[in-house]
Amino acid sequence: MKPPNSKLCSIVSSRFEMSASTETSDKKVNANPTQASTNIPYQRAIYSRRQAEQYSKNCHKQQITSLCMSTSKSIEISIFLYVKEVVQLRPSPRSFLLKHCHLHNGILQLQIVQRIITHDKNGAGWSSLLANCKTISTLEVFRKNVTHYNQYPPQTTKIYSYFECRGGKFEDVCFFGLQYVLKRWMVGCVVNHQMIDEAKEFYKKHFTGLDVFNENGWRYIVDYHKGRLPLRIKAVPEGSIIPYKNVLFTVENTDPKVAWLTNWFETLLLQVWYPITVCTSSRYHKILIAKYLEMTSDSSDSLPYKLHDFGYRGSSSVESAAIGDAAHLVNFYGTDTVAGIRLCSKYYGCSMAGVSIPAAEHSTITSWKRENEVEAYRHLLQQYPNGLVSVVSDSYDLYSCVEKIWGHELKELVMQRKHHGCVIIRPDSGDPAEVTVKVLEILAKHYPCRMNSKGYKMLPDYLRVIQADGVSYESMGNVLEAMKLAGWSAENVYFGTGGSLLQRVHRDTLKCAFKCSFVIVDGEERPVFKQPITDRAKTSKKGRLCLNYSKDGHYETVELGRGDQQMDLLDVVFENGVLLREQSLDDIRSRAALSLRMNGFCKRVDVGIISLLGGIFQRCSISRKDYPFPPLEEPDLEEKFVSGHGPGGQNVNKRQNCVFLRHVPTGLSVKVHEDRLLQRNRIIARVRLQEKLDQLLNGENSFLALKAKELKQKSLKAQWKRRKGREMKRLAKERQQQMLLAGEPSAVDNLTNDQQPDDHLD
Repeated sequence: MKPPNSKLCSIVSSRFEMSASTETSDKKVNANPTQASTNIPYQRAIYSRRQAEQYSKNCHKQQITSLCMSTSKSIEISIFLYVKEVVQLRPSPRSFLLKHCHLHNGILQLQIVQRIITHDKNGAGWSSLLANCKTISTLEVFRKNVTHYNQYPPQTTKIYSYFECRGGKFEDVCFFGLQYVLKRWMVGCVVNHQMIDEAKEFYKKHFTGLDVFNENGWRYIVDYHKGRLPLRIKAVPEGSIIPYKNVLFTVENTDPKVAWLTNWFETLLLQVWYPITVCTSSRYHKILIAKYLEMTSDSSDSLPYKLHDFGYRGSSSVESAAIGDAAHLVNFYGTDTVAGIRLCSKYYGCSMAGVSIPAAEHSTITSWKRENEVEAYRHLLQQYPNGLVSVVSDSYDLYSCVEKIWGHELKELVMQRKHHGCVIIRPDSGDPAEVTVKVLEILAKHYPCRMNSKGYKMLPDYLRVIQADGVSYESMGNVLEAMKLAGWSAENVYFGTGGSLLQRVHRDTLKCAFKCSFVIVDGEERPVFKQPITDRAKTSKKGRLCLNYSKDGHYETVELGRGDQQMDLLDVVFENGVLLREQSLDDIRSRAALSLRMNGFCKRVDVGIISLLGGIFQRCSISRKDYPFPPLEEPDLEEKFVSGHGPGGQNVNKRQNCVFLRHVPTGLSVKVHEDRLLQRNRIIARVRLQEKLDQLLNGENSFLALKAKELKQKSLKAQWKRRKGREMKRLAKERQQQMLLAGEPSAVDNLTNDQQPDDHLD
């Protein structure tokens, strides 16, 4: 059967085959150009595999070379080859296109094809048409700020804005996602006169006849800047861990005639809130798991695979799934969201960012009928005799399945994987903490378990459990704490998360904001800020901003242009339509990595030893385990269980799981309602009360005081090292410049390739 757009396919193919002398073929193609146009402005070009192969054969190198040489380097050629899957170009023409052109994932505009067919009556020609073609939707470039350009003071020549996370759920944020937005929407030629014509007509209708669109401003960008955006964006390296209330990137115009352009892109650039929030949330999941691995396990090797992304089907769109999963893949390697892997490959240079394993779902088990449940599992293990395989086991009776099927009938088949992989049992209903512990206890009755060096139970290496039922940051903590209290190592369990990680977030999760802080009007520099009396937390920053290390070794945003520009942690990543610094996923992962101390040696997983209490993450070497806390005698304690108070009212706080604990001899008291599990709240309440009693008795020598002192000393030491390193680097550069001016070879020039310093790590 002939593809629906076979006429369009033949037109596009013939254009690649055309030469200057083939006027007859042009007339033949142009015989009925209206057949290639529709009322829809963009439509994908659909190819069969045979036509795609024929197309790749006809891509003559000489013709494409002349085409590329006759246009700017920003030429963009992008044709998706479709039937049911994307058909890739053959290696030789594809590699040539990638070398000379910026290949996008895009959509071929039918109007462009129409103008190619008619040889462009305005005289633009084939090459100029391609040079002006950007494979994005026409109206995507023009954001909501369409009416703001004439609201600024007259003679405004500079607008400078910044992005920050003002607070929210987590204390630190992991910066990620800006490079995707820039490469997807802002790099290269992004606007042409045709797009301006369409936008002008659109906004005239949208504003019911008002002419509010800045046509002259955009035509100036097309004519003077060749459709490239005269903007400069400075940002921290992606993967950096920055405390909230610090600037993460800044945007300013580079052409004084288009100052309005800076905040025109607010809506687009502000959308980095989503990858930042998901990446930060995923990282805190990782810290939580690392904390329990440190306490209960001998190894952290499995940490990068402990949280698996199942959120594709629960995402609002394919693109949001791709962006969210890519953010998750900064911290973990496990995912079933292949859209995120493709995004990492295309925009972050990682060919395979995530891995997965064969897994059953309920339909593949229940389709065998209940009486054949054991045969369904047996068939699955036989289909995948080696490696890892995940088996959902709660289709009917979870505990009976674990006891009878996994514990007896299929025990030998499971144990055969002793040297060939692992069976991962997945409960998918009930209370996650209770169910996980009970499944582990049943398995322990039938399989040989062992104790690790920290005194926690371990299943054999060929058997594990994965909990993926409604997993969130809070429920994961409940599961891990319940396992610890029951004597099980965190190494026995994996987690899967779906909608909670990718969808249970919004812009105010981290309170992300994009604000203007500096303008130049008629030559006068003006700091700009807002300070609403109704919400002081929304006060914005003033003037030009720098991100420096403060004297106490912490990040600090310096306002009003007073920061040290040489030590500014914001680097130029985008300028005048060009991406100046491209970052790979490997580099980003390295910056976002953790370090976990296991058995006396430090393993690269985050910086420092991780301890968690009450949701506050701290890094220190003082061991709570070894500190002599004053004992709490149960007869001295007065304990009450009350209903919690807070958002949700009676529909949520029906259970009396809030703990009020009072130490009668001293009158010290604490109130804890951090978890839905009463037992966990009781444990936390005793820890908090013990710390208060310790502070009362020991003062400056108490555990919390000693820990604070150590953290301060470490911060000062780290600050001194960083300052010393920067000073040495500056002196080395000065010496090198002096040697170059004197005509002498520098020390770096005399090094071999193996001795060259890794500047990209600085």
